[in-house]
Amino acid sequence: MQSFVLMGLESAGKSTLFNILTESAASDERNFRGSTVVCREGLINDAGICLVDTPGIRFQSDSETTKLALDALNQHDGILVVLRATHAQQEWQTLCHLIPPQAKHVVILLTFADKIRKGLLEVTEYLSETSGAPVLAVNAREAGSNVRQGIVQLLLQDKPAPSAVSLPRQKIPVINLLAEFPQQTIFEHRWCGKVAAIVCLFLLFAVPVWGAWLLSDFIQPVIDSAVIQPLKNITTSWPDVLKTLFVGNYGLFSLGLYSFVWAFPVVVLIGVVSFAD
Repeated sequence: MQSFVLMGLESAGKSTLFNILTESAASDERNFRGSTVVCREGLINDAGICLVDTPGIRFQSDSETTKLALDALNQHDGILVVLRATHAQQEWQTLCHLIPPQAKHVVILLTFADKIRKGLLEVTEYLSETSGAPVLAVNAREAGSNVRQGIVQLLLQDKPAPSAVSLPRQKIPVINLLAEFPQQTIFEHRWCGKVAAIVCLFLLFAVPVWGAWLLSDFIQPVIDSAVIQPLKNITTSWPDVLKTLFVGNYGLFSLGLYSFVWAFPVVVLIGVVSFAD
């Protein structure tokens, strides 16, 4: 059975590709050869391929640990290098020297291809010429069966991996790459972001309380005429102590109903807002 290792930086989409290729979110997590790096292992059933997902590489913290994990996995048949299409050139220059020389097969996948509006073909050709490996651009977040089959076919190709000697860290050519990034919100603004966040946090509670106050102010006269006044009429002949206890200014019925009318809408509206958030 062939085995491949997913390799890439953090947030490159490796885990999403792993779930797509194995067609299941279930996997076997284990520490390889005593390493503290936890890897996931799954099976591509229709191709008879074992797939291993390694943690994202972070050079500023655990690069040595990641190298140890990759060295421990060099007995596998190939490496599936996952790069973000928006930063493919830089990430390839960073990762190419980590590919172990024992790797028999290398495939490069470009994720977030939907974020590239112009220049994707040039980037793909650059990586293919530089690495000598097959390159496929995908949108892992909306990948269908055709994308999965395309990746599996690349894994099954009997094409030797490029030698580590042939992967020099050469100068990155200038490619007119036009990427589509999410529009900046007001909360991400350098100067207004914090102020906007504080204002919205205040309004999150102020608006429900204000709305509840308007609702209670509308309901109270109805409660007075429909409930409180009839109760006062019924208790006219009662002893003063009982009238004060039940329908006085602080009576059980009068104050109790008023408390419900004024407090219940506040609790409900704040609860709705908190649930929606």
